[in-house]
Amino acid sequence: MDVRVMKAKQWRARCLACGKEFSYADGFECDAQPGRHTLDPREYYHLGAGHIQSIRDRRMFTPTLNLISGLEIRDKVTGEITRMESLIVHFKEGGKYETTDPLEQYHLDLHPGVMTGQAGREAWDKMYLTQDQQLTKAQTQLADIQKQIRENNALLDLTKKGKDGVALR
Repeated sequence: MDVRVMKAKQWRARCLACGKEFSYADGFECDAQPGRHTLDPREYYHLGAGHIQSIRDRRMFTPTLNLISGLEIRDKVTGEITRMESLIVHFKEGGKYETTDPLEQYHLDLHPGVMTGQAGREAWDKMYLTQDQQLTKAQTQLADIQKQIRENNALLDLTKKGKDGVALR
């Protein structure tokens, strides 16, 4: 089975307004508010700037994705025109886009070359940050982890001293 088909069948979300869990097949209309359900905001990363050599120019990359093509159908008998709206998203500079719209999230989750979550952020960092920026970020994260370890060790020492009968301040 195709990976996209599997992802589409497994896609589920929970509305912040009505609390209902729904899938694509259930539709996106909300009972608690007019229009579509509202989801937790999710940030998406477009990784299509690899062909741009300059990192500085890469950061100016603002892709536009046409997720659903607009369609106009004319009935041959009655001549009545039915229009289906297109769904187009415009990423910010650097290929980032945030949305709470379930239809957008559904199509972006299935779109190749677009990622979300921690894995998406890490892939985005590799694409858009220079080696020095990546090194600085890693060093900062390491310093934060070392600080947490020192704080936890100090707390553990205080706890041990308290159990040994030494008065705590």
